[in-house]
Amino acid sequence: MKNTTSLIVMALIILVGIGMWMQSASNESADDPTITPSPTAIPTETPPTETPIPDSTEIILSEPQPLATVNSPMTITGEARGSWYFEATFPVVLTNWDGLIIAEGYATADGDWMTEEFVPFSATLEFETPDYGERGFLILQKANPSDLPEHDDALEIEIRFQTE
Repeated sequence: MKNTTSLIVMALIILVGIGMWMQSASNESADDPTITPSPTAIPTETPPTETPIPDSTEIILSEPQPLATVNSPMTITGEARGSWYFEATFPVVLTNWDGLIIAEGYATADGDWMTEEFVPFSATLEFETPDYGERGFLILQKANPSDLPEHDDALEIEIRFQTE
């Protein structure tokens, strides 16, 4: 019985020692400039001057692109799956920097919208350039005639207003 207890204690001491040695080795390799971490371990960040279009499997915006400078009338084009439309349209909203709606309208399907495939759309918004602030937001909203929150979806991008 005494021998068994001694063996268990010795095994635990060895395991703890190996764990401490491995921890020490990994800390040293993190400080070693000759060891390059794998590319998947390097976090990638979007530069603050770029606003990417969020990944979506439902809608693709062609124009305007994020941070594009826009003026009135603004043309909006892209493709959306048929499920984004109701009666071949979905709402489009333009806001100023503070979220105040300065224009709204509807994007219209340029083809048969009764499909699960992508359907081209276009819209035109007329607006007055805000007096204050050069940035705003374009919001494309999925048509939701049921008003059920689980059917809500939207694509929002930041834009810039052309100032004179």
